Amino acid sequence: MGSVWGKHWVTNNFDASLGARIKYQHNYPSYFPQAESNPQEPWCYPDMALAEFRRWLREDYIGKGKFSTYITGKVTQKQLPASFAQLAIAAYGGEDDR
Repeated sequence: MGSVWGKHWVTNNFDASLGARIKYQHNYPSYFPQAESNPQEPWCYPDMALAEFRRWLREDYIGKGKFSTYITGKVTQKQLPASFAQLAIAAYGGEDDR
C-alpha cells in the first residue's frame, strides 16, 4: 500500500498543496522478523494529508480493487490462506474475484 500511496502523492504534487512529506528513521524491535532490515526510512506525511489519504484508501485502493489484488496475490504466494483473504476482502466491501 505504501508504494502505491507514495506514487499517488508524487503524481498529484501534494508536497505543494498539502505540505512536504519527510523521511524518518524507524527500527523494528529485535524480536520482529523485519528487524533484519533495520533501519527503515519510511515517509512521514503532514496532518493535512489525512483526509486525502482516507479518500484515496476508500475510493482508489479499496474501491478500484488494488486491495483485493494485493490480498489475492498473497494467497497465490502462499503467504495467506484463501479463507483469510475472502474474509478480509468482504470486510472492506470488496469483491473476491478481482
